[in-house]
Amino acid sequence: MKYLRLAIVALCLIAGANLVIDLAGRPATADVAEVKSDPVHDKRLVDSAAGARELRAHMRNPAAFGLDHVHLTPTGVVCYAYHSTNGYGGTVTDSAVLDNGTMYTADSPDFRLRWLRSCKGVGENVTTEVEYLAAR
Repeated sequence: MKYLRLAIVALCLIAGANLVIDLAGRPATADVAEVKSDPVHDKRLVDSAAGARELRAHMRNPAAFGLDHVHLTPTGVVCYAYHSTNGYGGTVTDSAVLDNGTMYTADSPDFRLRWLRSCKGVGENVTTEVEYLAAR
């Protein structure tokens, strides 16, 4: 048993040393000071967070509202997948689209068309950023 522990520790040390050597040999992609902020992207994130707050405000139980996925498309359309609870306490999932400042939910007449046209898996996953901004 003692030799097994020593063997595992040795393998971990070797793997860690290889990882350090591998990372040291790669060039840095960008220095933190060199990262530039994109004002258009930042505004879209702020608008996405405002949309998430709007969705939460219209829930029967806003405290149970949670974002599952938020995608920002190259055209600026925001696609939300979220969950909350219904009047009976059961969890429900739903989707919404924020397009040009207008929120379209499953109750909207042309929601399905907008979702299929804009939210086909393209875009940047901004769930973490929107959750952070929406909580502020």
